[in-house]
Amino acid sequence: MKQDLMKLIENMGQIKKRFHSVGGQSMPVHNIIYDDSEFSLWKQEVQLELQEIFDRTHDQFIWDILIIVKQGFNSWKDEKSFNDLQGGLQAIYKNIDKYYPKSEQDTELLEENRMAIRKPKIFM
Repeated sequence: MKQDLMKLIENMGQIKKRFHSVGGQSMPVHNIIYDDSEFSLWKQEVQLELQEIFDRTHDQFIWDILIIVKQGFNSWKDEKSFNDLQGGLQAIYKNIDKYYPKSEQDTELLEENRMAIRKPKIFM
């Protein structure tokens, strides 16, 4: 989990090299990555890790990065989306301990916070 996400973030440089140009001939030239299979695999793995963190913590920053991962890559704005994603993942990397509890007691506190956020269900 923690190590998996850290490794994915560390591999961003290799993924960024997968950008390639399209366009020309009266069409604007764009650097894209959305159609690269290695990028797609990496993106799905990042999404899985971030979704696990969000499900556990309900952290708004994680949610914002998840939105970029899910909706940000559609050809013409791939570079901007990747730069935003890269910045967000680097911030997560610097603060990785915030998202992964160190002990069982921390895990229990996170679970209590998550339960407090849930809305009560009323059965009739």
